[in-house]
Amino acid sequence: MIVLDYYDFKIEIQPAAKNRGFIADLSKIQQKYARKRRMVELGVLSDEAGEKIGQEQQSDLAGLYAKHIITGWNGLKYKGKNLSYSQENATKFFSDPENDLLFADLMEQSADQSNFAEEAKESEEKNS
Repeated sequence: MIVLDYYDFKIEIQPAAKNRGFIADLSKIQQKYARKRRMVELGVLSDEAGEKIGQEQQSDLAGLYAKHIITGWNGLKYKGKNLSYSQENATKFFSDPENDLLFADLMEQSADQSNFAEEAKESEEKNS
């Protein structure tokens, strides 16, 4: 686990790379939306449908990260109020398009194995 420090608040995350449950669930979400996005590209579905699909996908991904990657946070505010950590609150927060940049950063940081290298090294040393 690492802590992402955004100065106003902190978010604790786990690595995505070796999380089998995360990888399996991510694959299901990717398959589900790949077909739908292709239908939009081919004109089978409207651009409006494409926007709704994008919103659904964001919500599904937020739930996925809330379930498998985010382990907690400190000092996070949502719509001007302190937001306590729970999977439900994390899903709600990261489903909001206003938080797209933060969510994109969180996804990138959880996928970057170098962020977790120190933790892996310490774990390896303990097991030696």
